[in-house]
Amino acid sequence: MSEELDTNAPAVKKTNAEKKLDKYGDDASKFSLKENSNIPAEGIYRDRGCTDIICLIVFLSFLGSMLGLTFYGFIEGNPRKLFYPFDKNGNVCGIDEGYEKFPKLMFPMEDGLKASLNGGWCVESCPDETIIGSSEYKVATTDSEGKGAMKSFDYIIKSKTYIKFCWPDSDD
Repeated sequence: MSEELDTNAPAVKKTNAEKKLDKYGDDASKFSLKENSNIPAEGIYRDRGCTDIICLIVFLSFLGSMLGLTFYGFIEGNPRKLFYPFDKNGNVCGIDEGYEKFPKLMFPMEDGLKASLNGGWCVESCPDETIIGSSEYKVATTDSEGKGAMKSFDYIIKSKTYIKFCWPDSDD
């Protein structure tokens, strides 16, 4: 006689212990963590020490080298150059001689879009209006002796200052 399963009967939920017994059988009931562990009865190992001296020496040498190079960079270099923009000729806006009054970088269109992507110009302030067509704007140049010079551009976009860069303003 065959047994028929009642498919409408609610499923009986098993506990975790019952699931383990179904899966592993008698092995699960015989297992003891205390008997099968490498941990000593009194707890953690008390006699411990550094097991990887070579890696510690390499790590400390790299750490010392990094600190030494950082110190050398601050003494011999100009850390402000890390945070100021460069114009298309490699001059640091707001820092280099003749560029102190021009701390911001603007990317106007000149001779088409390709030329404007090659670098920007150091300016005193970002443009407050959009100018289409040939227009002049005061920028820092190597021969302006820190006073700035008027330069002609094809297209100047109204911009706001964000982190010393002139970013297009979309408030219009």
